[in-house]
Amino acid sequence: MPIIYADILIAINWLIDDLILSATACVLRLTTTRRRLLLAGLLGGISGLIVLLPPQSVTVSLLIKLLCACVLTAVAFPWRGFPSFFKTTVVFFSIAAMFAGILSGIWLHTSGETFLVRNGMVYFSVSPLWLALFAGVSYGAVRVYNRFTRKNAPSNCEYTLVIEHGGKRCSCRALYDTGLHLNEPFSGKPVLVVEREVVFEVADEPLQEALLLRQTVGAGYCNVRIIPYRALGNNGLLPAFMPKSITVHAAGKPPRDMSGAYVAVAENLGRGEFRALIGSGFL
Repeated sequence: MPIIYADILIAINWLIDDLILSATACVLRLTTTRRRLLLAGLLGGISGLIVLLPPQSVTVSLLIKLLCACVLTAVAFPWRGFPSFFKTTVVFFSIAAMFAGILSGIWLHTSGETFLVRNGMVYFSVSPLWLALFAGVSYGAVRVYNRFTRKNAPSNCEYTLVIEHGGKRCSCRALYDTGLHLNEPFSGKPVLVVEREVVFEVADEPLQEALLLRQTVGAGYCNVRIIPYRALGNNGLLPAFMPKSITVHAAGKPPRDMSGAYVAVAENLGRGEFRALIGSGFL
């Protein structure tokens, strides 16, 4: 068994977790800050001290890794609801598992004197020079991957939607859907679709009740309207209202004021991290 140095143990696991978190952000196109990634990576590095504990069973080791994955994803990425958190944790854990598989392959081709796996944690006994080289190569690989995926992503399809109403403000990631052609039947004004959880951040209780169709819309309370839609052969109705202000932001472009349009409320769009859909009537 090699001599374990706590500083090298924390540094290497910090680096590895930071890279895995960065890869998770690239795969899911999550928006976060470098500070959050570094903090989460540091916590991951400290969690590497688990390797110093007595050997545990496979089940206990797996539970420890799952708990660590939940903590790291919660720290690294802003909270967007449990479904998003669950998906992010699964992707992070899957990437970590693939990385562990690669390390296991390396382990099988080494003498084991400078490599240790225990309780689901990994320890390398390497010099600072090799550590710096590995960090540089890994960082470059992540940057190349990120640049490649961003370059090949559809341009001008991702936006940030900001809604203001009743003195409150909310924002979310929006996707431009060329197949969305919703309009309010009477005025003909365009309609965008936003998940209920986002809209309720700016809606007071009476408006929430109206959007849930628990109150009679009657004279058009807060401009609540019913929007008919058709998708994949299915017909339905969506409650909608007109907020005080709607602004669409795109990278490298000035914000566009879309006030006067309607916001239709859907329970779940099923579009991953995108919480809103913008149709051709806007852009």
